[in-house]
Amino acid sequence: NPDPFSQFAEFVVENKRAGRDITGKTKDYVPFEALTKHWTIRRIVEVLNAFSPRLEANPRLIQDHYLRVFSTLVSVGPDAVRNLRKQFISRELSDAKLPRSSMRGEWPETKFHSDLFKTICPHQWQFFPLEFAQVGLQDRILGPEYILPIDDPIVIAPGSIADVQRVVIHDSYNKLVPKRDDVPVERTFVFKVYHNKDYESYYENEWGALMRLNNSPSPNLVKCYGSFRQQDHCCVVLEYVDGGDLHKFFERESPPETDKEVAMFWKSLFQVFNGLDKIHQLMQYDGQLIQGIHEDITPDNILLMRGSSGSPYDFTPKLADFGLFSRVRTFKRSPSGKQLGFDHRGNQQYSSPECSHHTPQRQKRTNLITPEADIFSIGAVLSHTSAWVAGGPGLQTEYWEIRKAYHEKKLPRFVGGAYEGCFHDSIGPLPVIRETHRQLILQRCRRFDDITPVVLDLVEKSMLLGPAKNRWPAENILEKFESALLIPQSPLPSPTMATPTFELPLSTTTSGLTVSPSPLFSPGVPSPSTVDGVSVRSAITPQPSAKPTSSITPEQDQRPPLVPTWQVNAGPSGSLPILRDDSKLTVADVKGFHAASKNGTPAEKETQELVNYLRLNLGGRDQLFFIDDSSGMGEYHDTISEGFLALSCIAKRLDPDKVELVFASQPRKVFKARKTTRLYKLVKAHEYRGHRQLMENKFGVLIDRVIIPYLPLKFFGINVNPRARKQLSVYIFTDGNWGEGQQSVGLQRPIRRLMEELKKRNLDRTQVSLHFVRFGHKENGKRLLDRLDSFGQQDDCDIVDVKHIRGSVAAMVWGPLDRENDDMR
Repeated sequence: NPDPFSQFAEFVVENKRAGRDITGKTKDYVPFEALTKHWTIRRIVEVLNAFSPRLEANPRLIQDHYLRVFSTLVSVGPDAVRNLRKQFISRELSDAKLPRSSMRGEWPETKFHSDLFKTICPHQWQFFPLEFAQVGLQDRILGPEYILPIDDPIVIAPGSIADVQRVVIHDSYNKLVPKRDDVPVERTFVFKVYHNKDYESYYENEWGALMRLNNSPSPNLVKCYGSFRQQDHCCVVLEYVDGGDLHKFFERESPPETDKEVAMFWKSLFQVFNGLDKIHQLMQYDGQLIQGIHEDITPDNILLMRGSSGSPYDFTPKLADFGLFSRVRTFKRSPSGKQLGFDHRGNQQYSSPECSHHTPQRQKRTNLITPEADIFSIGAVLSHTSAWVAGGPGLQTEYWEIRKAYHEKKLPRFVGGAYEGCFHDSIGPLPVIRETHRQLILQRCRRFDDITPVVLDLVEKSMLLGPAKNRWPAENILEKFESALLIPQSPLPSPTMATPTFELPLSTTTSGLTVSPSPLFSPGVPSPSTVDGVSVRSAITPQPSAKPTSSITPEQDQRPPLVPTWQVNAGPSGSLPILRDDSKLTVADVKGFHAASKNGTPAEKETQELVNYLRLNLGGRDQLFFIDDSSGMGEYHDTISEGFLALSCIAKRLDPDKVELVFASQPRKVFKARKTTRLYKLVKAHEYRGHRQLMENKFGVLIDRVIIPYLPLKFFGINVNPRARKQLSVYIFTDGNWGEGQQSVGLQRPIRRLMEELKKRNLDRTQVSLHFVRFGHKENGKRLLDRLDSFGQQDDCDIVDVKHIRGSVAAMVWGPLDRENDDMR
């Protein structure tokens, strides 16, 4: 009976969908969901009954495991279907085993089997398009017949080595991302297609680097979903970043026009240092410790994912293009102990001095570099970006012309090449950069912009430096920037004169602290018409100021070259003071601050100043809460909830990642959240049923399983523990009433193990601080906690402090980090 075969042929024609191969050639396929709708049990039986005698096969087995094999045989014809049971079902050649380019090892080497496969092979591909799943896309080699279930690719960045294409993967074959309501959460991806085998090494370098970095993912690195090869083309499958790159952003968007927009832009962009830090960290891969160097950091390779606010200045930056990525193994070291990698000669415009190849001698030699090469490049990008913030693309061009003029005057070998207008002279940063920052960019900054000067200060002091060893690590630069945003700034008016004079404000007293301004650079920088003999032309021409909107006189309307930094005077012991005398703020006060921040209303000035001060001095530490949930703590349930709400409100402003919460009854289960409302709800709903005499055991598990394994382990001064966390503050909520009598339970043993591990790893005592917060006034609990408070003093490793929940919040947060605070009862 030919009817089932002709019906299926009509079905195939009606349900074909256009796919592509890697060259863009259209190839049709039949979606699997269409096959499942067509092949009902009744229709499968109709095919089996079309033969005389009837073909013996289980229709349900065909439907569940051989549907595409069955479709292939039916599309070929009745003679092929006769082989279903003996050649496929009996040999377990199910849908999971096809498509195949040959049947070697599956079928005997006979002419019959050879002819059968030649007949079947061309028909199988339309029922077996590629399924995009990360497990199956690890440098996979696809035959030329393979069909990619994608829409027609759109080239968004053509290149001589590779094209960057935007593609939409059809939903049924998109297993790269999770689904919501049976629809993938992301449908659009990027294919980076290397054109031919001449560029195979770039492809292998890029996908290999991204696979290694996927072991320690970062939201500031472009995500790689896999890679494959087809017809001499190599393809890396990447996430689609919807905001384009930073270079196009400069051309498309206008510079920020309000203080909030400036702050939003710089805060967004500086997160790129998180991605850079991930690249530079030691990673364990294939049994080796390696470190990465990107070496091609440019505005074109910083992609921007749009933020939820809708503002163009709200974005997540992502480093991309790892074709020149260099792997550095730990045993390749320079005499200074720095790790070295091969110089792959990245983008010259933003290159570091040690990556310069402007002479024939340098072009021939093999060059070794360190990760600090990337730091110079990102500094050059930020310097270029500052010009855009101050004056848009026009000022960026003017800045480039100044650097180009310097090269024409001093470095003729740079002229006419890719290095012309770069940021260095092959030894160090160009002298005109520092002057241009002051006499061009800062003079054009808007009067409310107090952040761009801080950025340029960081660029000069930590990034654009000649000796690579003097450049800061990416993590430190980000931490310094975030701390700088918390520094109180005085409003500064716009410039009106080419050669201003400056008067620093008098010292100020804020919340009991004496603070005095210290200029980042010497005041009164002149405005020469030439720098090192190079004309800067209109670069230093003063810009006309807007009409004053206040009572500021022309004589008062001055601005220092960069915003001043504020320094807090040290206390009597040489350490920073902790607001002991003036900060009597309690849990109730901080609860009011939390409520104000939630409602968007102004907070109490004293509380806001305390929070700012704690962020300035303690920001960057991980924050973990450990709550004793033994039965005796139940009577303090509401007080515990209030205390957690207040302290976590501060903790989330100190923790760069997520605040962590652990209950003593489950010491290995760590709850994490950036917004601590979720954690507060857990604390609020928690029941207190634990046995009080198990506290030593439970706290020991926390020390041994949650804290010690994540301590840094340094080798030649470099951390080699890929799981290492930042410095950690642990807040232990307890009444201390863990037992009775002189033999009652104590926590000295687990704390001793932690102290010994800190010493063994040569870590500072402040690496981990234990802040015991006491509840209630039970005499036994007070006695045990007082004993803990002095534990470790004799070894100069006192990492414990005890404060009562009704006391000063500032004292609880400082804990043992300040010795005077630790000694204070």
